Amino acid sequence: MTFIVLAALGVAFTFFIPELDHQRALDRDIARLEAERDIAQEKRDDLRQELRWLNDDRDYLELKAREILGMYKPKEGEEILQIEGNEPNKVGNTFTTGATSSDLPPTG
Repeated sequence: MTFIVLAALGVAFTFFIPELDHQRALDRDIARLEAERDIAQEKRDDLRQELRWLNDDRDYLELKAREILGMYKPKEGEEILQIEGNEPNKVGNTFTTGATSSDLPPTG
């Protein structure tokens, strides 16, 4: 009788141990996918917040536009020179020189 019980337990372990390993692997996959989902949700929330700022905050919109276009706002005492022309494919013809009015040659 003991032999039959031990044999039955051996057969049960033979079938269930691989299933337990498979279940552990699935649990690891679930944890990894949940972490990826959480990261994606955080990114989505950040992008939604940035979209709200772009729609509602003109200062933020200006900051991002300057960042993307590689421009900066002139500091006190600096002047912006605007060169007018018909150059195709230009976003704008405004260039910041960093020069102050004392650096410019006299006119006239």
